[in-house]
Amino acid sequence: MTKEQPDYLSYLLRLWRVNGQSSDEPGPAKVMWRASVESPLTRERWNFATLDDLVDFLWTQTNQSALSSHQESKLYPRSGKFDGIRAPP
Repeated sequence: MTKEQPDYLSYLLRLWRVNGQSSDEPGPAKVMWRASVESPLTRERWNFATLDDLVDFLWTQTNQSALSSHQESKLYPRSGKFDGIRAPP
């Protein structure tokens, strides 16, 4: 059974910067972006370690019929790929 694709999606998007892991290489720490989206209807929340992961999620949500199992495995509900890193309030 396939789910019908919705005509409208709404998310609260949060973006924040974090400094990357320090390395032996000289120079400034790498700045990385984290993201989370929350459904205002269900309060379900997804966290993403990279902006690419966020884009994959949004693509998946808007292209359900083209979803492959590989793309499904890239979704990380709740804790995301960055366990231990909390979204800002």
